[in-house]
Amino acid sequence: MRVYLDACCLSRLTDDPLHARIREEAEAVERVLAAARRGMIGLLSSEALEDEVRRNPFMERRVEAQTILSLAVARVVIDAPMKRTTRKLGNPRIPVRNPLSSIKEQELWLPSTS
Repeated sequence: MRVYLDACCLSRLTDDPLHARIREEAEAVERVLAAARRGMIGLLSSEALEDEVRRNPFMERRVEAQTILSLAVARVVIDAPMKRTTRKLGNPRIPVRNPLSSIKEQELWLPSTS
């Protein structure tokens, strides 16, 4: 299985863990990364994600995210069809839904690393 963590996920590890939800999300990201390090899943990167991380003005967050992206087993290159799709999705007349909304919680479960 391959997993793509967006920039928000990558930054979650350096967010202030004051709130329970932030701590829980950071723990989930840690479990995904642990699975990637053990070879249970493959982490994906992309040109767009790398660019977004590079533009992060906070050095600690940028370095942490770049370190995580170094674990990636594959990099998605943005080609012309992807650019066209992105432009179409930017059209407010085309409904966009969360692709994770139809995935059951148990399908996303990863075993605890502890």
